[in-house]
Amino acid sequence: SKDAAVWDHLGIARRQAAQYEAAEQSFKRSLVLEPLRPKTWVNLGNLQLDQAQAEKAIISFQRALVLKPDFFEAHNNLGNALTVCRQFAAASTSFHDALRIRPDLAEAHSNLGNTQKDLGLFDAAIASYQQALRLKPNLAEAHSGLARVLIDRGQTEATRPKRSRPGYE
Repeated sequence: SKDAAVWDHLGIARRQAAQYEAAEQSFKRSLVLEPLRPKTWVNLGNLQLDQAQAEKAIISFQRALVLKPDFFEAHNNLGNALTVCRQFAAASTSFHDALRIRPDLAEAHSNLGNTQKDLGLFDAAIASYQQALRLKPNLAEAHSGLARVLIDRGQTEATRPKRSRPGYE
């Protein structure tokens, strides 16, 4: 309903203003009016992640996915919540699901790289970070993740900035 959308948007504004308790009340009011609104479940999950309530966020993202199975944001954010809970294999599956829907989502490639690194799948992590950087060359978290994997593997030469002028050593 229209009223549910208004409460949802109010919750987003309150979250952005760090009014977390009021934001939660707004999202819950939206869900009372329209419990089958997947976007509100995702917004509630994002708020729960902000408040270090990853277990609750997982449930909210899963509820969104029951309602809208191809909701890429819910898959990606579920992966983030699962990562916080150190459930790296499940997080990897969520990021793969997000990328199946939106293969152009650089952040999901970077997130996948993080979980692959945590699972010890270093070659796969490097490939994921590189894909993220092909899609979004200035994505800082992908640069950082790639550098960490290369350093962990002893490939420090590959992490050094390229010199743009001769004579600089």
